[in-house]
Amino acid sequence: MYSYFNGKIVEINDEETIIDVHDIGYSFLHLRKDDFKIGQTCKVLLYHVVREDDEFLVGFKTNEDRNIFEKLISVKGIGPRTAVNALSAVTSEQFIEAITAKDIKFLKKLPGIGPKAAQQIILDLNGKLVINNLETKWNKNQELAISGLHALGFKTKECEDVISRLPETLEVEELIRESLRRLKK
Repeated sequence: MYSYFNGKIVEINDEETIIDVHDIGYSFLHLRKDDFKIGQTCKVLLYHVVREDDEFLVGFKTNEDRNIFEKLISVKGIGPRTAVNALSAVTSEQFIEAITAKDIKFLKKLPGIGPKAAQQIILDLNGKLVINNLETKWNKNQELAISGLHALGFKTKECEDVISRLPETLEVEELIRESLRRLKK
């Protein structure tokens, strides 16, 4: 399985990009054509799709895009090609915001996503995707605790408020337990 390639982008078309890695050209599907430029030397994060009748690579510029793609293909009825087509039409932030807002109308506009698929995406992914900012004030345990509390139905703002008042050194379970105790008051 491939995790990433470091190389030079040599060709880009509407669906695929080719990267030259030590004189070997690897073709991968891209989410957005503008993520890569011909002649650019870069690191491409990969997801290797192997099916009984098909095998291909999907390339990503960021870990966030790859994580969203992996979550999306875990949804019943959404395959890798459908996920690539759907995610190519929006930014990661727009996609996450639509799920958080339970905006079926927005999701139905994405290529390959119908009403049932939109409902299934919201059902399966609501609370599981968080917009990652490069500058975050939370450590990993705090982020997981906030995400867990959000999945339990609490608003992000109240989760962040209560987590900010707890010691940073607590484990995830302790953060959630103490937060729940404080949120119930």
